[in-house]
Amino acid sequence: IEVQLDLGGGQGVSIRTPEELARVLDGVVLEAAPVSLRAGTHAAVAADWYRELLAARGVHGVEPSGSLGLDPVATLVSTGEVAMDAQMRAGMEVSNTPRVRTFLASGAPASDAGASEAQEIGYVLSVGLLYLRALIDDGVDNPASRITLEVTGDVDVFATVAKIRALRHCWATVLENMGQPIDSTQIVAVSAHRWLTQADPWVNILRGTAATLGAVVGGADAVTLAPFDSATSLPGDLGRRMARNTQLVLQDESGIGRVLDPAGGSWYIEAFTDELAAAAWKFFQRIEAADGPVDAADEIGTDIAVVAARRDKDIATRKRPITGVSEFPLLDEQGPETSPPPAPDDRPPVPLTGPTHEATPWPQRRLAQPYEDLRANAGDATVFLANLGPIAVYTARATFATNLFAAGGVRAVNGTGADVAEEFKASGADIACICSSDDVYAELAEDTAAALRQAGARRVYLAG
Repeated sequence: IEVQLDLGGGQGVSIRTPEELARVLDGVVLEAAPVSLRAGTHAAVAADWYRELLAARGVHGVEPSGSLGLDPVATLVSTGEVAMDAQMRAGMEVSNTPRVRTFLASGAPASDAGASEAQEIGYVLSVGLLYLRALIDDGVDNPASRITLEVTGDVDVFATVAKIRALRHCWATVLENMGQPIDSTQIVAVSAHRWLTQADPWVNILRGTAATLGAVVGGADAVTLAPFDSATSLPGDLGRRMARNTQLVLQDESGIGRVLDPAGGSWYIEAFTDELAAAAWKFFQRIEAADGPVDAADEIGTDIAVVAARRDKDIATRKRPITGVSEFPLLDEQGPETSPPPAPDDRPPVPLTGPTHEATPWPQRRLAQPYEDLRANAGDATVFLANLGPIAVYTARATFATNLFAAGGVRAVNGTGADVAEEFKASGADIACICSSDDVYAELAEDTAAALRQAGARRVYLAG
């Protein structure tokens, strides 16, 4: 059971006292159900409250499993500040919580900032090593068993498979060099937030399926899939049900968990894994040479920004398409029903103690956001398509132009070419695009453009 908690200024179930946490987990059999907490800035406070709840229910002796979700580095790079000492101290207090993994080394902040697969792995390795060293210095027995590694599942199935396999290999190398056993490694996957779209959110169901498939085939020990409508607002009943059912269908009907290593032996996957592992290890070494992920937070963010800028350019020029957004956009889509937002909790946040560590927060962005902003600002903008010649001649470029303009929220109005000037005036558009073949362009394009200009077109495009 994964529980997102809001102790003030965050997202999730809003609580302010230990008693409220107990009510949230009322009815949960803590002896059997692994509980993973996520409380961000207040992770140390939530961890203390959860320990108190375990003691109060008398379950500390039966080895409850789960995670306290302490990830101060993720909080630092996401929000710009964190009470580092308080969270690290909370991670050391493991005596009354056997088998509960205290630290979470999550690659989600790097992924949401635009990191490549290799950068995400290298960042997770460095954060995990930071927590491992702290646990070793504190004398914790089998410290690796207190750490969960987390990566994001992306829409590229093979990249997700190779990323998880490469992380497991690299982390085993870290543990061997630190003199620690490797059999306690736990790697979990969450669906990447960056590929969720508000426009045509139904496609997110397919993206989530691909991410879940890649995570399971890659060997993730647990997978968390976000509802397909979670980028718009609070997910609705359908979004939450589909998130559950996607995993159940893959598990029970596709049977992807019945083979130990379904990707093993594939030359492509094995080569991709080796390539990712080598690149990730170099990035990991760079972070360690810069004194670790805390001191090098700004430097890591700069490196990630370079990769993100290249990807953003490919998306902006549609070299890397986003289905339903930059390719095949549906301007008349009907979105799913959303849940009404809960009433805001006006109570003051739970106070934090101890000094804070500061850094420049990494931008957390969705890849489709620039296109969605264009669509939101387009209003009733239209473009007139001056289709010349027979339908078989102009259809290909007319379809291309329709998709291109719709990506920015501009609706296309098709003309037949019988009387270009009159059709343009009747369309209500103030821009036009001529669509046909190169042969027809040579014969008619110049005169058509002149007629459109004379009819009032402030700009005339040519699809080609």
